[in-house]
Amino acid sequence: EQLLAAPFLGIMADRFNRYRLVRVQAVLHAVPVSVLAITVALDSHKLLYFALPLFSVSNHLGKTVRDALLADNLPDGPERTKAISRNFSLTYVAQATGPILQIVVLLILGGLGTQQRNYRDSWQLQ
Repeated sequence: EQLLAAPFLGIMADRFNRYRLVRVQAVLHAVPVSVLAITVALDSHKLLYFALPLFSVSNHLGKTVRDALLADNLPDGPERTKAISRNFSLTYVAQATGPILQIVVLLILGGLGTQQRNYRDSWQLQ
């Protein structure tokens, strides 16, 4: 879905006021986040097929516009390259750190306070 949406998101980032676009995206990003929360609350796999692409495209739009704003606000040259490289590196370090922290918390707490489902017993090949 990101591959299909990327050309349109790039055009939006170039045609519209980027500051306004990033603000609108931040507010509208509440929709896919809410749909994901409802998906988890209802334990609905079908809703997940709608929620994840919506979340992904919204997230991609925000990243595209924020990257363009970063480049717009720095002068050409090595400082811009350094800032964009740092932004790229920190983004991927943060994306890797989140799941690692989740694993550590789950290993330490072991799912305390949650009802554990035994999916192995309920799964069947159809």
